[in-house]
Amino acid sequence: MGENFNLEEEEDMVVVKASKLWIMQAGGRFKIQIDKVTAGNWVAIEGIDASITKTATVTTTDQQGMEIFRKLEFHNESAI
Repeated sequence: MGENFNLEEEEDMVVVKASKLWIMQAGGRFKIQIDKVTAGNWVAIEGIDASITKTATVTTTDQQGMEIFRKLEFHNESAI
């Protein structure tokens, strides 16, 4: 679900199947393929990157009342 998703309009939502899940070890030097992962773990997901432009919330399709994380705000200033 993208940054502008809401429950009334599912315009900013795409359903894509992840092809592979990976756990990265040694700073990304080694990848271990896994079948599933529990919530709260860092994992690399292959096959969903084409539909994500900036940020996205990844969830299963059987969830009722899905919500997204709030938009990321970056406060930065030019350094001269």
